[in-house]
Amino acid sequence: MMCPICSQCLVNTGEVVPNYTFTSSAEVLLCSGCGLKNGLVRHDAEPDYEAIYEDVTSDPSYKRYLSYANEVKRKKDPLKWLSKQEPAYFAVREAVLGALVPDSKILEIGSGFGYLTYALNESNYDCTGIDLSAEAVNFANAEFGTFFSNLDVMTLMEDKKYDCIVATEVIEHLLDPSEFVKKLKTLVKPDGCIILTTPNKSFFPDSVVWESSLPPIHHWWLTEKSLSVLSEKIGMGVKFTDFSKRYGIWNTQVWNVNNLDIAYQGADQSIATKISFGQVARRKTKNFLTSLPILMFLATKTMEMLKVRKYIYAGSKCHCMGVILNTHVPD
Repeated sequence: MMCPICSQCLVNTGEVVPNYTFTSSAEVLLCSGCGLKNGLVRHDAEPDYEAIYEDVTSDPSYKRYLSYANEVKRKKDPLKWLSKQEPAYFAVREAVLGALVPDSKILEIGSGFGYLTYALNESNYDCTGIDLSAEAVNFANAEFGTFFSNLDVMTLMEDKKYDCIVATEVIEHLLDPSEFVKKLKTLVKPDGCIILTTPNKSFFPDSVVWESSLPPIHHWWLTEKSLSVLSEKIGMGVKFTDFSKRYGIWNTQVWNVNNLDIAYQGADQSIATKISFGQVARRKTKNFLTSLPILMFLATKTMEMLKVRKYIYAGSKCHCMGVILNTHVPD
């Protein structure tokens, strides 16, 4: 089996993770070229998606999206508020503020419940959204206005061009991420851009088996090298989001590597693998540190200097990768 991005061999690691519904397992393959991982599921993925859409509130990973849709209209600056909820939306906000002017035409792929499209429109962009879920599109149109269509991006005509295409946490779901991005390139203007976010394998040590939603919901766990190779392959420039403004003294995030792979996402993982420094100390210490974020920041930096290697600290990079692909490739 070949990597759809760099065309190198996908090698069976001998590692296995459960599938999304914990009814079977998936072999984990590693690309010998760009380092991405693939969760190889040997069954139809449709039942796994049906399990999600039957009751979205039963899954913590998807329930939070519904909560964003219910809250976002109450916020004075919806896009800024979303950027504080998750790094993916931080990456989008940083990218659009840096690359686009008001009234720029944006297409959101996988718009889901519609709150990000709404937030972009509230920030004076001209944004529409498409999604494969008719239920999600109906919800979004009822909640945020008729900006949404039940369409597959691969079927869109290429006569309409956009200043920007946004796809948050989409590419890892697709069987062929390379063909997906090639298609997006045909839909942006000559001076346009594509904004992607996806779980970042490059953030974690090689010893971590899988830290992403379980296959076949997520087929791929991509690396920064994967996206660099893909951008070169399709003739676009690439820039990665710097998360330094999100993670710092007032928002330090620490991951305990020893806790990863114990409870996989898809059932009830939520943020169990993501811990603050206080959670590795006694409860009283935790309460003290978290009440004074500057102390938490200094504590994590001290651990960093002492090379306590089982902890990973979010900074300029984090567990989410933000990527801007530009149609103009610098000389």
